Amino acid sequence: MKQQSNQQDALGLPELIAMGVGGMIGGGIFSVLGMAVGIAGRAAPLAFGIGSLVAFAAGYSYIKLALCFHSDGASF
Repeated sequence: MKQQSNQQDALGLPELIAMGVGGMIGGGIFSVLGMAVGIAGRAAPLAFGIGSLVAFAAGYSYIKLALCFHSDGASF
């Protein structure tokens, strides 16, 4: 038997950030990590940092674009 709870089930900021990062990174990071380290060597963390900045810039542009068009629904 399920007990009643007064607590609301809601996603907070940490949960939403984790879902966003998980959706953006996905499993691809694990499949290309060895190749990236083989090519970049000791500069692999720097390469991932630069790539993160590029991804952040792309995501930020989508945020600004979404703020220009006030509508409900998904992108398709």
